[in-house]
Amino acid sequence: MHEITPARVHLPHRSSLRPAIRPPGFASRTASSSSPSSSSSSSACSRWKISDSYFRHDHAIARSLFVLPLPAALFWGICTRHRWAWWTTRILALLVAILYALPSIGIWFLYPHLPLGLRLWITVVGAILCAFVLSVHLALGRPAARTYFFARKTGH
Repeated sequence: MHEITPARVHLPHRSSLRPAIRPPGFASRTASSSSPSSSSSSSACSRWKISDSYFRHDHAIARSLFVLPLPAALFWGICTRHRWAWWTTRILALLVAILYALPSIGIWFLYPHLPLGLRLWITVVGAILCAFVLSVHLALGRPAARTYFFARKTGH
């Protein structure tokens, strides 16, 4: 019987490695360890952290604050039977379905050098997401949905 032994890996000497590339304004460990209360190191590091509130610790507004109200307004419009929400959701669902379908098909023509398993994975995941979003588009086009959104509202 043959014995399986691990392969030996020869790593280059530490002095021959390139220094780590840091983002602009990123403080080094020595600067932050020498003065932990330094405002420059805390503000530079906080730019790269995910915030748990609307305002980060460096008093900058989180970008998600501007994105999240749009789906919330669309959800409110759907729940309150507004026609603009019906049209917007139906059009967005069709656009997103096309967005998922194009890479699933294009991966076979544009990237034939990729491994078959990877191309199959991208195609299957894209097809599942496309089918889900396309079902939203088709469900909103049914006569029952049209009647729900386009019926006259009474009692407002």
